[in-house]
Amino acid sequence: MENKRYSGILIEDNTRLKSKYKKHVEAHFDLIMFEDTKSSLHFVLANSSSVSFCLVRLLLDDIRVMITFLEKIRSINPFIKIIFIESSDLIESRYGAIINKYEGVSITSIAGPSEIIKCISSLIVDSDSPKRKYSRVDWPLHARVTFNTDSGINIFETNVLSISGNGAYIEDSDNVPQKDESVDLTISFKNFKLFTKAKVVWTNDGLQRKDYPKGYAVTFLDITQISQKVIDDIIQDKILQDIMF
Repeated sequence: MENKRYSGILIEDNTRLKSKYKKHVEAHFDLIMFEDTKSSLHFVLANSSSVSFCLVRLLLDDIRVMITFLEKIRSINPFIKIIFIESSDLIESRYGAIINKYEGVSITSIAGPSEIIKCISSLIVDSDSPKRKYSRVDWPLHARVTFNTDSGINIFETNVLSISGNGAYIEDSDNVPQKDESVDLTISFKNFKLFTKAKVVWTNDGLQRKDYPKGYAVTFLDITQISQKVIDDIIQDKILQDIMF
């Protein structure tokens, strides 16, 4: 690993174990500690671009809570690496296949600090690797799309299924612009309206992604600070609802 110090979180309510991990892991990484998943999720939500890994002890009684936690972390920032430690053979045999299907996740029985440090190091991306800058969440937003066709200017009402700081996925099976075409978007959220120009970067007629509704992906071209604030509000509103409810 390079000289850059990576930051991570430790979720542990056992005082002895917290002291043990803090002493050894903090020699290599910046570590923020929490006693439960809910408080750690609030922190990750506010600091998603700076958290590189999450370290959590996996107990059989907590397995379903931890899988939900894993999915929420993935919705906030899919590049955060998650290491479930001190897992039992029973957990790994029953749930290992489910947990390991998520990229960047490790489930292990190791408990020694040196082994944990090696595991973190092996999962964390290199400092010069591309890393998603924005959180992304699914959200059924209403949108109005305007673009030119052979018959003139057309306006369509549709849904935005996914949105991030730099783009969105728009559901539409009938009115799909051509790739690289420019469109005007009006996206509604609560009492906000987001206006932006966008470029179509990918289209899905149902063959490319059979598990996703037909539509197209766009990248935003002229996001202002005010528009970025609206997008941030959309993302945080969705994630907070998922966390609290």
